[in-house]
Amino acid sequence: MPSAEAMIRASAHWLPKATTVFVNAAEYRLLERVVDTSTLPEVIVTDGPRAAVVRHFGRQGASAVPPPHLPREVTGAGDTLAGTFLAHRSHGATTAQALAEATAAAARYVAAPSLPIPAPRRA
Repeated sequence: MPSAEAMIRASAHWLPKATTVFVNAAEYRLLERVVDTSTLPEVIVTDGPRAAVVRHFGRQGASAVPPPHLPREVTGAGDTLAGTFLAHRSHGATTAQALAEATAAAARYVAAPSLPIPAPRRA
């Protein structure tokens, strides 16, 4: 998050040319200060266990509440959501369908047990 504002400012000129921008709620508030969000074709805004929202040129187009799962690890949740959303859209899903699938996938991901990291072998 500390670098988000610098990255948003540095990319501000290019953001309206992006097809889809993925941000969390805090990053969206930064984005609104730097870019006219009504110029952005599609912004997906996530907010942890609260509803994720798709905005088209500043207007809400769809929302989906992730299913309730107790989070174990949230690192990678945004990547899971973005990848799932884009995969479903590329296969013809509507925005609402893709967002529902993406929020469900991210919720499952954060609830999954972490992979064990083996201890180094002693020589």
